[in-house]
Amino acid sequence: MIHSVVLILALYLGARAGGVGLGVFGALGLLFCSLATGLTPTEPPTEVLLVILAVVTASGALEVMGGVDLLVNQATRFLEKRTRWITFLGPLVCYGLTFFSGTGHVVYAVLPVIARVARSCGVRPERALTVSVIASQQAVTASPISAATLAMASILIPYGYSLVDIMLVSIPSTLIGVFSASLVMFRYGEDIEPVPSMLSEGCSQASLTSREVRQKAYLGLGMFMIGVLLVIGQGRLTSTVANIPSTKWIQLTMLSVAAAILCLDLKSVQKLPRSRIFEAGIQAIIALLGIAWFGDSFLQNYLPSFSSWFTSVVNAWPLFFTLGQFLLSIGLFSQSATIRAVTPIGMALGISPQTALVSFTAVNGYFILPNYPTMVAAMEFDESKTTRVGKWLFNHSFMLPGIVAVSVSVLVGRLLIYCYTLADISVFGSGSF
Repeated sequence: MIHSVVLILALYLGARAGGVGLGVFGALGLLFCSLATGLTPTEPPTEVLLVILAVVTASGALEVMGGVDLLVNQATRFLEKRTRWITFLGPLVCYGLTFFSGTGHVVYAVLPVIARVARSCGVRPERALTVSVIASQQAVTASPISAATLAMASILIPYGYSLVDIMLVSIPSTLIGVFSASLVMFRYGEDIEPVPSMLSEGCSQASLTSREVRQKAYLGLGMFMIGVLLVIGQGRLTSTVANIPSTKWIQLTMLSVAAAILCLDLKSVQKLPRSRIFEAGIQAIIALLGIAWFGDSFLQNYLPSFSSWFTSVVNAWPLFFTLGQFLLSIGLFSQSATIRAVTPIGMALGISPQTALVSFTAVNGYFILPNYPTMVAAMEFDESKTTRVGKWLFNHSFMLPGIVAVSVSVLVGRLLIYCYTLADISVFGSGSF
């Protein structure tokens, strides 16, 4: 009983503190339980943390070389030429940026552009901004280089599933979820008075927030994309080229990509540790270390007690596990932390890999509380003030598109797995749907 209380308290304090809070309070809770009650700590989740470290190093190298700014610059030009469909195209751009960078925080530079484009043509900015933020969250569970997807892969690879198998479910389900949210928000609320001058202001802002497009940025982006393709195709490559375990292949590939990108300008090596993506990645690693370590130690201690009850409940109602992941993600504000805290417990207690895959996109529940940085930024960038927090806190602008996107993505994921099972599809892994 005391272990449960301490674990919940660590989750609460960590979520309130934010950043590395989950990690340090999780470690403190584990230390307390070890000294006071004799709980034996398990081995820390070193393998997945090293994978995330390798990926954020490559992403940080791309950022300091100007590759991330290049993506944002191209996205801005794309939006400014297609203003009327901003409610659909804004979220699509944010989804793409997050997909290729592995983090939703990359959309900060695009959100003001989306707000200005919407106002320039009289579209209620709330429509495009809210779905764009939700799209950046959904894309985290589709990106092959995000901490959440890599954490899920580290759990499912021992069961014969590959990164591609996960993406076969997560990419179409999240895209359809985001499209459904855009469809729901397309006519939401009243239109506003067009402000044509806002578009020119948006253009000047876009140029100020983007670096000069250089050859190094294009080369760095090309190298990074090649690295992503190598990571995705690791199952086929390692079986024909070398016998390298999946997690080690990702680590070696992404660190090598970082080295290749930095060779374009060796002076940029000093800037890498200070890049936004690298700093965010280090915070994610620390957060995962403490809370995942505590959770795994808790699991090993109580596994025999919960096994039969949990298995019978989840087998009868698989959505029970999905709902649990969704609710926990609300407090943790992190898809990867939710995955590491809950999914290993579920797998150890007998849920199927299919149920784990269906539940994967349900970890995007932190839109329920409107205090996540991208949500706050969207509200600040909306000068029309249509994107806002409601009187009762939970009736805010992001609630409707968020619930639609998560619900649809989970249902589509279940349908996809059913179809893949009938067709006996498994791409690179030895597992089957």
